[in-house]
Amino acid sequence: LSVGATLGLLGGIAAIMDYTYHLPISVTIGSVILLGVLIGLFNGYWVAYLRVPSFIVSLAGFLAFRGILLGITKGTTVPLESAGLVMIGQAYLPMTLGNILGAVVFVLMAVLTFKTRAGRTQHGLAVAPLWQDATKLVVIAVMILGFVYTLNQYEGIPVPVLATLIILGVFSFMANKTVFGRRIYSIGSNVEATRLSGVNVRAIKMSVFGLMGLMCA
Repeated sequence: LSVGATLGLLGGIAAIMDYTYHLPISVTIGSVILLGVLIGLFNGYWVAYLRVPSFIVSLAGFLAFRGILLGITKGTTVPLESAGLVMIGQAYLPMTLGNILGAVVFVLMAVLTFKTRAGRTQHGLAVAPLWQDATKLVVIAVMILGFVYTLNQYEGIPVPVLATLIILGVFSFMANKTVFGRRIYSIGSNVEATRLSGVNVRAIKMSVFGLMGLMCA
């Protein structure tokens, strides 16, 4: 419930650091990312270690962060002066770079697909028919081509879309290819069985809240 309020608060802080204090963009972005992680960990600590229901914690955060934002901005709009921050929110990638990016994404998907097949074969697990994976790759290729072509018809791929795709890729890999990601799924499936398996459930929960704060930043 507090994600939107956290986004607003962090965005307001970034604007104030840029417009009021004229700090370098690297300092602004680094500070906001650190603050986002700390806010997430703060929420996670209440849920994981103090055992306050996440509904209550996130509702309280929603109200508190909105109030803090109104307090530090005095309810007024804070403009941005830094060309770097404006670029992050409004710039577009050159069309050639967008095409290259689409090709790279497809190649990565193909490599992951065949690497997964090889791994399952090596461990004697069931493997989907080759035509099925090939069909999936064809569908993915068509979707990527349509996505890049549609955006190139305007001005190219927006930088915020690129940032979103990078976040999607990183966290998809984390969720499906790492022990940490598997433990998150395990906690969601059966928290008590996961705890009895020796997993530090509290630390994982708190880490997930911290990652949420990072993504808000």
